[in-house]
Amino acid sequence: MSRAELLVREPGLRTLVIDAGRLGWQHLGMPPAGAADAETWVLANALAAASPGSAALEVTHAGPTLEVTEGTVFAGIAGACEVTLRDGADSRTLAGWCRLIARPGAVLELGRVRDGLRAYLAVAGGIDVPPFLGSRSANLRGGAPGLLGRALLAGDRLPIGPSPRQAWVVPGADPPPWRGETGAVRVVPGPQAEALTERGSDTFLAADWVVASASDRGGLRLEGPIVELASAADIASEGCAAGSVQITGGGRPIVLLVDRGTTGGYVKPFTIASVDLPRLGRLRPGESLRFSAVSVEEALALRRAREIDCQAWAAAIR
Repeated sequence: MSRAELLVREPGLRTLVIDAGRLGWQHLGMPPAGAADAETWVLANALAAASPGSAALEVTHAGPTLEVTEGTVFAGIAGACEVTLRDGADSRTLAGWCRLIARPGAVLELGRVRDGLRAYLAVAGGIDVPPFLGSRSANLRGGAPGLLGRALLAGDRLPIGPSPRQAWVVPGADPPPWRGETGAVRVVPGPQAEALTERGSDTFLAADWVVASASDRGGLRLEGPIVELASAADIASEGCAAGSVQITGGGRPIVLLVDRGTTGGYVKPFTIASVDLPRLGRLRPGESLRFSAVSVEEALALRRAREIDCQAWAAAIR
């Protein structure tokens, strides 16, 4: 079993250590955090032959430059990211959805994300930083310590857990066929489904919405028409789930994501179907989207079918 370490030479625009998230602490005001695009994180771990749930790096817009200072790193990169591996006089340029082996002294550069907003770098053995409240996910709003309370900085060192891997079976994989989905994002009724007028509901489902520049991992702020409310937007503050669609008093939608506040006092007439949540983590400011309504039963069936597809994709590259 070998161990390895990565040194952060350049941190990229916003590179985070992430895993499935810090679950079970929302009652104390701790957001779950985790991967903004959990599906691509899962597929990155499959590419790296890492254990499911292993901590990885989330790259936003443009990635870091990393040096292998110890051991051999077996990495998988999911997402359309420019990748360069420099090892002495040798230099290789790779597309995303690739596997690579980096030995001591090698430098790995993750450049611009060319399709979508984020890509993920996973390693066999996982990023082995100390966990906080059961998770290795950075939480930019929740007061987590050290590397888990911020984005990476130059000079950070990332230990990698023990890995028995010695070679790859295949060099990489094609992106999953569903990555090119462009249809409407599906929603189910939310806890305040009656909060909109009929016209307001029709407006929400018919409009072409644009992701505002103020959007982040906490939520997507959407620009478009005013959504008409049946009554006041304010309610007694209550727990908020990933994918909750809040409507503000001004009739503006906000889709809550992984770094959301754990409670909120706006009505939530819709919730994003979980199968489409990863798509929201890939949207850039300025991109547009539409919504369509499905039943809870349809949303569950779509989620189960996607999980089967992900398992089949991962099995095909082992």
